[in-house]
Amino acid sequence: MSLGQQTVSGVAWTTVQRFASLFLAFVANLVLARLLSPDDFGCVGLLMIFISLSQIFVDGGFGSALIQKKEPTQDDYSTIFYWNLMLATVLYLILFFLAPVIARFYEIPILKEILRVQGLILFLDAFGLIHKNNLRKTLQFKKISLIVLGANLIAVVVAIAMAYNGFGVWCLVAQQLLISGMSTVLYWIFNRWKPSIMFSGKSLKELFSFGGFILLSNMMVTFFNEIQSLIMGKLYTVRDVGLYTQARKFETIMSGTPSTVVNQVTFPVFSKFQNDIPQLRSILRRITKVMAFVVFPAMILVILIAKPAIVLMLTDKWIDCVPYFQILCIGGMAEALGDINYNAVAAIGKSRVLFRWTCIKSVVGLLLIIAGSFFGVRGIIWAVTIRFYLVFLIHASLAAHYLDFSIITQLKDLFEIAAVSVLAGVVAYLVSMKVFGAMNMYYIAVIQIVIYIIAYVLLAFLLNRPMFSEVRYIKDMFLHKNKVS
Repeated sequence: MSLGQQTVSGVAWTTVQRFASLFLAFVANLVLARLLSPDDFGCVGLLMIFISLSQIFVDGGFGSALIQKKEPTQDDYSTIFYWNLMLATVLYLILFFLAPVIARFYEIPILKEILRVQGLILFLDAFGLIHKNNLRKTLQFKKISLIVLGANLIAVVVAIAMAYNGFGVWCLVAQQLLISGMSTVLYWIFNRWKPSIMFSGKSLKELFSFGGFILLSNMMVTFFNEIQSLIMGKLYTVRDVGLYTQARKFETIMSGTPSTVVNQVTFPVFSKFQNDIPQLRSILRRITKVMAFVVFPAMILVILIAKPAIVLMLTDKWIDCVPYFQILCIGGMAEALGDINYNAVAAIGKSRVLFRWTCIKSVVGLLLIIAGSFFGVRGIIWAVTIRFYLVFLIHASLAAHYLDFSIITQLKDLFEIAAVSVLAGVVAYLVSMKVFGAMNMYYIAVIQIVIYIIAYVLLAFLLNRPMFSEVRYIKDMFLHKNKVS
């Protein structure tokens, strides 16, 4: 199979995996949100900064280093396998003994037990990281997709059963543990790789020269992504954290779904072209435009129908998360595109540069969060949204410098798509409210969806016809009529 066909297959299977996983998570969330309270979701949300940072540290950036390295050896894989297990042990012990301190900090006693159980995820992940990255390195996305879907299905069934039987917040913890645990078991079944009894300091040092900076960059990004929950939990209430967590979850479905699909495939594919900058730049531009063509209209549409959609799915008790969700969707338009340029620059080995800029992004982002906290929960969420655009501009500037991909060209490509998306949204809102404003909000939402789709397609055809050529190109790729060369 050619690289182009492998890329297409990877995108196809990752898309299937992402949408199927999202469907399972969506169904589970609908059921769990009706059975549990915002406080239950808030408790888990408060601890995510500690769990997420530890998970990033366990991987250590070595997964990316193994993928970026042309020919990793058995010594490389075995060394990183044992290193991951050692870090998981150390970090779990730290979380275990810090759990009472964290519970007292938030004045929520149950957080101690939750963190000590939830922390077991570190061991479960550590055992499967090498197997997962080995499959990514060889572009075996079909196997990865089947593994993720199987693990998510089991976790969802168990979590819903526990919720119906009154386990409360513990069903959310069990869901996370089962996803990690079942994934690891399946990775070992689908990938027969086994570690050798050896540890190479040379391999560790060589891989750390690239992966170390990826680790530090990822830790800073993760810290920022979760810090707002920590600040909200201390300054406001656990309910506010629960509402924010739910809003973020729904926004991530819209912006994160296509970006996750693309990002899982783009880094290993970009790495194949690390010595062919013109080809890498061409692929990067095409992927970015198609992503925007999909994400921008989706975000504008869900902003329009946010209130009836959330009330219908989660009931009135979650209505306060509607404005949080709408603000995050504005930022989601930039968030969905941010990592594409990042992956392209990382693929040519510029991890040191990325780390340096991640430090700058993190400091500025933290300052924005602190400033936003003076204006309440919405102020923090607006700070998060502004930060998404800042990150995109920084990554676009790096691509302009190292890949000769002009930032003016990038912004021009995206502005045309954004303008069509927003204009279609204005048309849908004005027509629906002027003509059908007295109707039930659910009927209005359906009418807005229909009007928006018609307006977007017509405006895109009239004002941005070249974009349809890009869509046709992607369609032909899936039909193997053309190839990434």
